[in-house]
Amino acid sequence: MKYIFLLIAFTTIISSCGKDPGISVDEYIIANNLTTTELAEGVHIVIHSPGTGFKPNINSNIVIAYEGRLTDGSVFDSSESYSNALSSLIRGWQIGVPEIAIGGSCTLIIPSDAGYGDNGTGGIPGKATLVFDIDLLDIIL
Repeated sequence: MKYIFLLIAFTTIISSCGKDPGISVDEYIIANNLTTTELAEGVHIVIHSPGTGFKPNINSNIVIAYEGRLTDGSVFDSSESYSNALSSLIRGWQIGVPEIAIGGSCTLIIPSDAGYGDNGTGGIPGKATLVFDIDLLDIIL
């Protein structure tokens, strides 16, 4: 019986290695002493610069510079000029990016349900809170 317990404990530890989703949105905000605005679906935003002019909507094609991190600070993706339809991006971006105008910048703190969910993707573990620094460079009309 003792060996079965040890085997189960060892298996649980090994299977969870490298799959730590980090901390929750609220824990991240507290740990980093942030003042945020909560948006829909638990997405939080810190607006560094609101920008000027037009704000995108769900049907907009946007051009952004961004860096995506896990809550431990590890960068999983970045781009200096990325363009795509906002409607084809993760839900957290669809909620947060329309809060800034061209030239604006923000940080989005996105719960897993508005990010990559329970399964994750690539190097992003399931249930991970995501942190994105985003600069809205342009809206392509």
